[in-house]
Amino acid sequence: MARLNRPYDPEINWIINVKTQHAQNPFHAVIARQNDVDIENFLDMDELDASHLLWNIPKEQVVPRRAWNLACCARLLLQISREIIIVDPHFDPDKSRFLETFSHMVTFAFEQHAPNRLELHVEDKGQDDDWWHEKCRKYLPDCLPVDFSVAVYRWRKKPDGDKPHARYVLTELGGIRYDYGLDEWEGDGQTTDVSLLSHSVYEQRWCDYQKETAAYTLIDHLSVLGGMKNRH
Repeated sequence: MARLNRPYDPEINWIINVKTQHAQNPFHAVIARQNDVDIENFLDMDELDASHLLWNIPKEQVVPRRAWNLACCARLLLQISREIIIVDPHFDPDKSRFLETFSHMVTFAFEQHAPNRLELHVEDKGQDDDWWHEKCRKYLPDCLPVDFSVAVYRWRKKPDGDKPHARYVLTELGGIRYDYGLDEWEGDGQTTDVSLLSHSVYEQRWCDYQKETAAYTLIDHLSVLGGMKNRH
């Protein structure tokens, strides 16, 4: 269930509220028992099944590798979540193609409310620690609201474990996988597959990036404050 803070007038009945909101900001579909008012994209509850196009939502799609398109795939999930983990092993804080997508995702995360937890998880590639910390503190603050911090984690493969590779947006409510990457392709024509994780896969990947159950070795953890460079 997604609470999107639409206005609701308790003095009038539900269907009139729906019709008013549908005219101002259309719903994907409206589910009710009968279409007693004229509403587009109506779904009859008594005839609802998986074959209906408005109900049978695809769980994966091919998306242009543009920052806005990549971020929009996770927009609703980011809007309604309180704990947000963005995973991109190859994230580079001084390259705009990574920052653009990350910035859009952060904006979506604050559209309804401020999240309680916002984290960025990357793979340690042997970078000099001072260089890494300096780059994060220099470029990430401009992607964040003033005085809100993001926690940046660097992980390394365990001797007998997996190597961080896949890119995810994970929250307490579910997860989305990006096949190629979260970075914008600097050109036209490239796409990536984006898919909604099944519950079992989501649970596994969520645990992989929790400190208590991590699948990788934690190298370091950096907190970066939004809008104020060189503070942490």
